[in-house]
Amino acid sequence: MRLALAALIGTLLFQAALMAADPLEGTWNLNVQKSKGMDQTTSDSRLAMALKIESVGSNRYRQTIEWGNPTRHISETIETTNWDGKDYENDEGDKPDGYTMSIQRIDNGHILAIFKKNGKEYSRSEMSVSPDGQVATMHQWGTGRRTAKPFDLVLVYEKQQ
Repeated sequence: MRLALAALIGTLLFQAALMAADPLEGTWNLNVQKSKGMDQTTSDSRLAMALKIESVGSNRYRQTIEWGNPTRHISETIETTNWDGKDYENDEGDKPDGYTMSIQRIDNGHILAIFKKNGKEYSRSEMSVSPDGQVATMHQWGTGRRTAKPFDLVLVYEKQQ
């Protein structure tokens, strides 16, 4: 009887540890075939072809982003951001240019990012993870930072094991 009780408690603790894991953490690769709006991209477009999300503190995450498009790799960025809904500088280069980004965790498997220029919103990005934790869908819409053209993308990412 004690052995069965110990096995049950061990199983419950293991399941609780799995459920406590952050579903957004991990390495995600873009599935171009399942994504929508790719016709709005060009050879100069920058898409997050791969994402690696790691917790580095309370509501603080490191994102390694492999930028590119379906035809070529462009660059890689590593950034650490707070997911607290507050605006933080999101400038490119070493001079402030008025761009900010806020990321807010809506719930355990859902975040919202809002991008602004001089306080005025120009785009949004929502990311949500499927209940099984294997697919993340990112809906991005607004006006392009570099192109100033409207866009509406649904990017589908698959978690790598």
